[in-house]
Amino acid sequence: MAVLNWKVGGEVVSKSKCLIKVTDHAQDSELKLKAEVTSGADYSNTLKWTDLNGITESEYIPNYFSVVVDCSGSMSGNRNTSAKDAINEFINHMSEQDKINIVGFNNRASNICDFTSDTDSLRKAVNSIYASGGTSVSSGMNMSISNFDGITEDKSKFNKVMILICDGDVNNCSTAVQKAIESNITVYTINVVNADVKYLQEIASQTGGRYYYSNVVSDMTNILHQIKLM
Repeated sequence: MAVLNWKVGGEVVSKSKCLIKVTDHAQDSELKLKAEVTSGADYSNTLKWTDLNGITESEYIPNYFSVVVDCSGSMSGNRNTSAKDAINEFINHMSEQDKINIVGFNNRASNICDFTSDTDSLRKAVNSIYASGGTSVSSGMNMSISNFDGITEDKSKFNKVMILICDGDVNNCSTAVQKAIESNITVYTINVVNADVKYLQEIASQTGGRYYYSNVVSDMTNILHQIKLM
């Protein structure tokens, strides 16, 4: 277990832990790790690690990721393209034990792809996403929660993670948030434009997740990668 120290001006301002497999080193060896750091005033710092550092199958806890993506008309153009490209990159780096479900929403929600580890099916589903209509974040969250509830496997043996990607108009989500809490679903929110920051932050905070701001493919890809590692 490595302890990561975050410093500002030479002072440690935060600490976090990371499980790392190290070979050919004595236990008391001091090792230096290098990571690419992207920083910004409007979103949390993100780390881009190369891989999962050889965590064994017995140590790795599988993840069920439900990616809930805004497909409203305001997401058309670069926002929709950035979201799709980042999700596809996320799929490319998923672990064999993980499963992903894709939910799209505009005026209402639609289940674009059931939970699966088939990357070809997932990419085909993501590439079919197009933007039109209004925005109902709560419908997307509720469908995602229903998909988790429909899993027949032992839910205590994997992490349940919802990734909400949207560009604003977040309201009337309190019931869905409460359902997520009761179902032990961690919600990470990614704001692809600077709107409704407060509500997206609250959704993440109340469910044990984190809020991010990003409107470009590279940043969003790094954020999704960090969520996977967490």
